[in-house]
Amino acid sequence: MARISFPWLRPLWKQLAQSIKQDTLPHGIGIEAKPERGSDHLIEQMIRMLLCQKPVSHDELPRACGVCKQCLLVKAGSHPDVIRIEPEPGKQLGVDMVRSLSQFVQKTAAQGGNKVVVIRDAERMTPASANSLLKTLEEPPAQTFIILSTHRFSLLLPTIRSRLMMVTIPRPSHDEIRDWFFVHGEGAKLKEQDLDHAIERPLTVLQEIKSGQSYSISLDAVFNEQLPTARDQDEAVRIVDSLLKALHQAQRTLAIPSQDPIFQSGSLSSFELKRAIDSCYQAGIVLKREVLLPGMNAPVLLQRWIDYCHHQLTPYVNIK
Repeated sequence: MARISFPWLRPLWKQLAQSIKQDTLPHGIGIEAKPERGSDHLIEQMIRMLLCQKPVSHDELPRACGVCKQCLLVKAGSHPDVIRIEPEPGKQLGVDMVRSLSQFVQKTAAQGGNKVVVIRDAERMTPASANSLLKTLEEPPAQTFIILSTHRFSLLLPTIRSRLMMVTIPRPSHDEIRDWFFVHGEGAKLKEQDLDHAIERPLTVLQEIKSGQSYSISLDAVFNEQLPTARDQDEAVRIVDSLLKALHQAQRTLAIPSQDPIFQSGSLSSFELKRAIDSCYQAGIVLKREVLLPGMNAPVLLQRWIDYCHHQLTPYVNIK
């Protein structure tokens, strides 16, 4: 895919870039992990800016020059003053990896400038690794910046959170997301009912539209056993998001039963139907939080929720 820009990140980037330029950026930074809204892009921009020898201004925004030795090393993935760590899929982040970064930050920068540490999925640190990191955050060496990417700040130790500048990733507005899709040549294909999903996961929706494949899942797929299999945590979250969207749509259409092709009240009251849908929706909200916890088997949790929804809603399914 061609280079992607994220206009809704511009105000945030301007603030961060100015802090880097003025040497006022804290040594510990927590970034909300929203890769489909541009969080990974933001982190990489910060790394480049922190290491660049000759920052420039483009469209009134400071940025790395892209051509100095430091920028070229970062682009090649071989800069000696950058270390990135993350847990293996389905595992926690062990203390040995965190201790290795502690040794890294104590060394003199190989290029004589800043050192940058990036920890992804930081909420999956073990208690021992979190306490090891805390010691580094309490007395960070000069010219060292530690960036933690986490899906939920609340899962980090309070003592770690207190030493971070926490950055949340903004959602694009409806107008911004429409304009963004038109810029990428897909505005005419973005359906009104997909706007909320596109705001949460713009990259996924853009890729779906470009490839002609949709991750949109209807509730009847639950009953016809046509759901895709969740291979990992990210896949499970996408399926949960899509089914929550379908449940929310069912909640909205309950007010006009004749327009709802899936459900019928039959001898059961519409109140009971609404309660069943609400119960499935709330269980899905809880599930979305649980699948992000360390050590959780996201595909298994997803299947349990699907079975629960099937049991709750089967009495109302319109069999044709």
